[in-house]
Amino acid sequence: MKWIIYSFAAAGFFTFAGSLITAIFIFLNNPRSKINRLFSLFVASVSIYGFGFFRQALSSTPSQEMVSIKILLFGTILIPIFFLHAIYAILNKKISKPILFTVYLTATIFEIINLFTDFFARDPIPKFGLQCLFQAGPLYPVIAAYFAVCISVGLWQLFIGYRNSIGVERNRLKYLFFGMLAGFSGGSVGFLLGYNINLFPLNPFTTYSVILGNILMAYAIVKYRLLDINVVLTRAGIFAIVYTFVLGIPFGFAGWGRAWLMSLFGQDWFWVPMFLLLGFATAGPFLYTYFRRRTEDILLKDQRRYQATLLKLSTTLTLVKDLERLLKLIVYRVSRAVKVEFACVYAGGKDGRYVQKYPYVTIGFFPALPAELPHTSALIASLQEHGGKPVFADEIPANIKKDLHLRGGIIIPSFVRQRLLGFLVMGPKSSGALYSPDDTNVFRILAGYVGLAIENTQFLKELEEVHAKLVEAEKLKGIAQMMHSLNHELRNIFNKMSVPVQMIELGEFDNNKDAFDNALKTVSVNVDLGAEILAYVQSYSAKSESNELKPNNVEEAIHKAITHFSQRFKDAGIAVIKQIQPNLPTIQAKETFDDLFKNILANCYFAITDQPREQKLIDIQVKLSDDKNTIQIRISDTGPDMTKITSYTAEKDSPFKERGKIGGVNLFLAYLIANDHNSKLTFESYEKGGTTFILNIAITKLPIGTTNEKDAR
Repeated sequence: MKWIIYSFAAAGFFTFAGSLITAIFIFLNNPRSKINRLFSLFVASVSIYGFGFFRQALSSTPSQEMVSIKILLFGTILIPIFFLHAIYAILNKKISKPILFTVYLTATIFEIINLFTDFFARDPIPKFGLQCLFQAGPLYPVIAAYFAVCISVGLWQLFIGYRNSIGVERNRLKYLFFGMLAGFSGGSVGFLLGYNINLFPLNPFTTYSVILGNILMAYAIVKYRLLDINVVLTRAGIFAIVYTFVLGIPFGFAGWGRAWLMSLFGQDWFWVPMFLLLGFATAGPFLYTYFRRRTEDILLKDQRRYQATLLKLSTTLTLVKDLERLLKLIVYRVSRAVKVEFACVYAGGKDGRYVQKYPYVTIGFFPALPAELPHTSALIASLQEHGGKPVFADEIPANIKKDLHLRGGIIIPSFVRQRLLGFLVMGPKSSGALYSPDDTNVFRILAGYVGLAIENTQFLKELEEVHAKLVEAEKLKGIAQMMHSLNHELRNIFNKMSVPVQMIELGEFDNNKDAFDNALKTVSVNVDLGAEILAYVQSYSAKSESNELKPNNVEEAIHKAITHFSQRFKDAGIAVIKQIQPNLPTIQAKETFDDLFKNILANCYFAITDQPREQKLIDIQVKLSDDKNTIQIRISDTGPDMTKITSYTAEKDSPFKERGKIGGVNLFLAYLIANDHNSKLTFESYEKGGTTFILNIAITKLPIGTTNEKDAR
């Protein structure tokens, strides 16, 4: 039965060696930490227990066994006190000094009894396949009860802490709880060795669970960011199953199939299991990887889904041109995809403040996060220290986290050239699941695209401001030109009025009623004409204040303009011909758009009536361009040739030329309105008379200066 002895000895040795290495590792990882020191003492006590267990298995005489059992019990007595003390430390709970003193005093008394009496263990005898094994003394149940009470209290406190925690700390305590539960469940079976209760193979093989518990505990203490324990256990289970088959089949052939293989291959029989071992060992990693991925695809289905969604979203963010819409899109799309309890974004401004925007919540109330943060705040400094990496709430110093009222979650900063543009704050997942390392990688990619998108919108906004200033300057310049034109046209009108007025004042028409009535009619017509010109200017001045875009139809706008002049065209004998392509697409236009065609037709009317010709005609042609991006408009009249008329404006290349006594202001206004719609009013004029005005109105390309967010996007 030597194999039983070796089994006990191996379990004890690995418990001793593994625990000793773990204790040293935990201590050296952070010697100044109280938690690390207490847990290293706890694991060192387990190492003493393991050494006693190892020596006990090899003891062949009663005296050797008594020394071994005293070493084993020495470690067993220390385990509960260090475990209980360490658990209260990691939970940040205070344990009263009287209770702590009582526990340590009890352990000290038990150690004295253990070292100098046989009240705990006595009279070793051969049993359970071992050469010499102790029997329980009269106080052995007392030490078992002491051990059970301390360990139960510690595990219960650990479980409560796990239930009340969130995020990373919850996962950390989960590792610790299940690791300790596994270790104590397996190790506690050793108490039964003092009685005649044979639980083989639980004794000694459950002792190996102590090693597993120590590994999980060390992982939980030393490594802060932990994988979800479900993933870890799944990977461990798949690994165990795959390699049980990979290694078990060749060894099974070598053991149970040896006689059969020898009958087939003789002395070379061992090559069969060797080749099987080589083949299965080669296939093992591939099989493990395949089954691990397939299993994790099922376990992490929801996580993989939202990660793909976020990566797809990242590539489209730079298409959004408006900053506010971009921030809103980021908060709502990301928080809904990941399914978090709450989220918001802090956007940086030119004044150095980061303002909270678009708070989103799915469970309960939105936390009392600050409405704004200065660039000098501790949180901003902490984000900059992390160098652009997503920062978990658990990694933020406790004082900062308390000021923010942030219990858990993750903060995703967006940097561009070491400049923090803003950051997204997301609470814990609604499901209670943890953010994984894969999540942090996806969030980091997302943050990079967010930074580029924010910078892009800021650049466009600055461009719009510059453009608006240029437009305003152009308008001021245009107003000066228009005032020159307006002054010229009003002078013509006043000149027409001045002659009959002077004649009336001199009494030239006192005895001629018809001449007097004609003079008054001339004055009245010109007054109305002056008022009409001023009305065109006032209409543009009032409507140009708004940059809002609304759906408009070119055919309807032309129809309104023709209707406006229909009676005057009829009185003047002017014919209007229209050739408009049906089903033209709707455009986005400003309020001034309808006045565009009124002003062009007004110029045509004034030109034709001021210098009458035999043919009085206005021809309007509208069609969609070949690339379907613009609507092409040509408005022709039979008025004078514009190229031979000297401009009365200050600009030599100005298109605002006079073809009659009046009408230049209308042409100027039409030019301004066309510019407002990213178009340009040009003309073609002919020597024998006639002018064609040409316009290309964009269908999809909108004015840069627009403020209508919905239509502009």
